[in-house]
Amino acid sequence: MNKPAGRQDHSFDRFAGVALLVLGGISMLFPLFSSMLLEKAFALGLMGGGVYLMTTSSGALKVIGGILLALAGGNLLVNGGAGMAILTLALGLYFAYSGFTAYKKSEGNEESAWLRFNGICTLLLGVVALWQWGEATPTVVGVIVGIKLLLIGLYHNSKANLIVKQNAELNHASA
Repeated sequence: MNKPAGRQDHSFDRFAGVALLVLGGISMLFPLFSSMLLEKAFALGLMGGGVYLMTTSSGALKVIGGILLALAGGNLLVNGGAGMAILTLALGLYFAYSGFTAYKKSEGNEESAWLRFNGICTLLLGVVALWQWGEATPTVVGVIVGIKLLLIGLYHNSKANLIVKQNAELNHASA
C-alpha cells in the first residue's frame, strides 16, 4: 500500500516494541530459563562462527581456529552452565560499549532524552554485569537481559508514537 509523501509506517516499531516488552518481562520473570536460552544461543553462535571459519578460510591457522571455535561452542552446548562467566563478560562489555555509544549518539538528536536515558541505563547494566563477572549467576544475566529488552521495547514504542505524531501533523498540514 502506498503512503502519501513524507509519511512513515510505524507498524514495525510498534510490533517490535510490544514483542520486546513481552520478552523482557518473560526474561525477568524467568531469569534462569532465559539465561539458559542465552547460553545455548551463544554456544550455537560460536559453533556457527567456527563452521564459517572452517569453510571460508584458506590457511591452516584459520581452519584450526574455526575447529577450536566450533569445539568450544559444542562444549558450551553440551555442558550447560559452563559458559555463564564468558556470557556475563561478553554481555557486560557489549552493554558498556552499547550504552556509551547510545549516550554519544544522543547529542543533537531529536530523540535525545530517550537515547540518553537508554545509554545511561545500558552503561549501568554493563557495569553491573562486569561487577558480577566472577560470581555471575544465571539470575543476574536473565534480569540484566530482561531490563535491556524492556529498554529496547520502550524505545521502539516511543519511536512509533513519534511517527504517529509526525503523520498526524502532516495530515493536519495537508488538510
